[in-house]
Amino acid sequence: MTNQSPRARALETIRNWIASGELKPGGVLPPERELATRLDVSLGSIQRALRVLEDEGTLDRHGTRTRTVAQKAPITPGLLDGAVLVMSDCTSMNADPDAYGWAGYVTSGILSALSAQKIHAMVLDPRGLDLSQLDRMLSSGAGGLIVPEVEIPGSHPEIWAAHARAVGVPVVLFGDELGCETFDRVVPDHEAGAYELTRWLLSTGRQAIRMLNNYEKPSRWALERRAGYERALREAGHEPLPPIFCPEGQFPGLSAEAIFQAQSQSVAGALLPILSQGQPLDAIMAITDGSVFAAIAGLKLLGKTPNRDVAVVGYDDYWDQSQERLFEPTPPLATVNKRNVEIGRELVKMLLDRHDGHLPSEPQRKMVAPVLKVRGETSL
Repeated sequence: MTNQSPRARALETIRNWIASGELKPGGVLPPERELATRLDVSLGSIQRALRVLEDEGTLDRHGTRTRTVAQKAPITPGLLDGAVLVMSDCTSMNADPDAYGWAGYVTSGILSALSAQKIHAMVLDPRGLDLSQLDRMLSSGAGGLIVPEVEIPGSHPEIWAAHARAVGVPVVLFGDELGCETFDRVVPDHEAGAYELTRWLLSTGRQAIRMLNNYEKPSRWALERRAGYERALREAGHEPLPPIFCPEGQFPGLSAEAIFQAQSQSVAGALLPILSQGQPLDAIMAITDGSVFAAIAGLKLLGKTPNRDVAVVGYDDYWDQSQERLFEPTPPLATVNKRNVEIGRELVKMLLDRHDGHLPSEPQRKMVAPVLKVRGETSL
């Protein structure tokens, strides 16, 4: 939270109070000045945050000074009686869904699991949905809400989940993003995936292994992968090496090939100080399969033979469908499949278990073990 603006921090805190039940529907908010003091922000920041919450329908205003948490309509049988709402912008990945690591296959797993249970589903595209529309659907007898990974700027899964909770609709989320901790959720075991990938590299004789990092402030999943990498190296008696930091640049107006060339040159620039100073490097762990090809091209620019001088491995298991492969044909030696379809199935199972009263009252977190995949093999 420390890197957020004061208004964003105020918004997040008040939303969390509502989601956790500390502020209940119909409950009166403290006065603006009291909120500003409690949250250590200016009065203006509080007022702007409250206006946002009013505009989205989270708060109701009474007169000039009083605000209450919006009342939600009780669930009654209606148009969506028993159907599960699935918040996703991807519904078309159906062919051979176990083979690839695209995030959309989480939704495929959800829909196939619901179909197997003979449960109706309605897929909602978050890009065209406001909270009042969501509330109407939740109030029309929806049997649950599932939020797979939604990679859309400005999306707030925790807000959708809070609206479902307010009317008693079971909800499960995919991921550990900020604000999701108070809800049932299913997540990939990122630490285990990076651990197994690092162990495999060690088994091939590589020891000077570095992670290629595109993020200046890594998210929780990136930190978990780093933990798995470090654990594997230390168990083998080696010290972890600093990551290679290579931020993804913005190249508006360039063709896909020109963007790839620019990214490859950026990777080469990040590798040059390491190689020119004789620092150890015999393997690169890319953050995802799409980053593998720029790393390989960058090594070639520096006169190295990828996968001989320096091994390159990926993550997410979509390298053979990556568009970057059009510009650099050399594949990674190995990758990790997060089993996104299975994650989707587990989301449905958790939702049904919550609905049937089979889970403890506190939020549950289920981790799904990934699968190491070596090129030319199905798994290790």
